[in-house]
Amino acid sequence: MVNRIGNINNQVNIKSDMAIKTFALNQSNNFSRELAFYKLCEAKDIKQVPHLLDYSNEKQEIIIKYIPGKKPQSLTNFFIGQVADFLSDLNEDDNLEYVPNAAEAILTNKCLASHLKNRLQQIGSKGKYHPKGLTGTVRETINILENKSIDLGAILINPSDLGLHNMILNNGNIIFYDFEYAGKDSYLKLLIDFCLHPINEIKFNNFELYNKTFAKALNIKPLKLSNAVIQAFCLWWVMRLINSMKEEIINSRVNRGLIDQNNISNYVEKRNKQKELFWNYARSF
Repeated sequence: MVNRIGNINNQVNIKSDMAIKTFALNQSNNFSRELAFYKLCEAKDIKQVPHLLDYSNEKQEIIIKYIPGKKPQSLTNFFIGQVADFLSDLNEDDNLEYVPNAAEAILTNKCLASHLKNRLQQIGSKGKYHPKGLTGTVRETINILENKSIDLGAILINPSDLGLHNMILNNGNIIFYDFEYAGKDSYLKLLIDFCLHPINEIKFNNFELYNKTFAKALNIKPLKLSNAVIQAFCLWWVMRLINSMKEEIINSRVNRGLIDQNNISNYVEKRNKQKELFWNYARSF
């Protein structure tokens, strides 16, 4: 029996004790990042990720050990501790010279403003799901960022897309997976992406707790978080969610069996609510 899962960028087939992840031909960067990450974990003997069994550059295919388990439903202190341990092990005594950059990495002061520009260009200045005033707010935020020094924190290895949706609870331990966006990145990006991801349901007044917890695990100084930077990340999420509701994106996901044709309205409703939440966050600063 073969179970098929995945997302718009890849297809995952589960066969007995292995998971075969095949990337779309136009997603070579995602394939390269994920393969590099698994190779790094093998070299470091990191136990919190599935074992890399094989891969094919020609097929853009990665084969890992399939680990059954349950999805964690909330971030308990136990799970947070395991996330911190994973980040610590991943970044212990590492040379970043041969680590590829993470997707939309933030490695310099200019990166965050540049990513906002690119996302605004991606969704356009007007659209069905654009909240009133979005374009002006994004442009104003870009202008602020371009004239502001940002505390990026340490440059490190970021698993990226780190959240409950990419964790499995197996025999009392958390196993992490899905690293197609992973790579060299800033502590700022790692921390804020984790804290803002909708599935993690972390409140703003708890950001500092995660900042101190992860910084301690990584043996670095906690970040000095500014409202302007958090607002920028909220706007980034607004635009990411708007893009995910584009007709061509939805059609692609339907064609790949990732969204049921009869469930499109629920998919859009959920994304739209998340977008409104981030938009309200952005306007609160």
